[in-house]
Amino acid sequence: VAGPHTTTASLTVLNAPATVTITSPTSGIQILQGDSLTITASAADPDGMEKVEFYNGSTLMDETSSEPYQWYWYNPSVGTHT
Repeated sequence: VAGPHTTTASLTVLNAPATVTITSPTSGIQILQGDSLTITASAADPDGMEKVEFYNGSTLMDETSSEPYQWYWYNPSVGTHT
């Protein structure tokens, strides 16, 4: 008489990545020295959004944990910023 059989399987559960998009300003915008700029992002995460961080290159400039996800950049330096 055969007894019960147990089978095991390996399972990996991955965290779905958040999606973030800069909605304003559009890429390539030019402003004058001394002007300020509002940068707005839309963000979504199936697990819930903890915060949105705004960077200038590799430098963290600001972060926010509530909508609207915006950063007010006062008097950015002359040059190209990404």
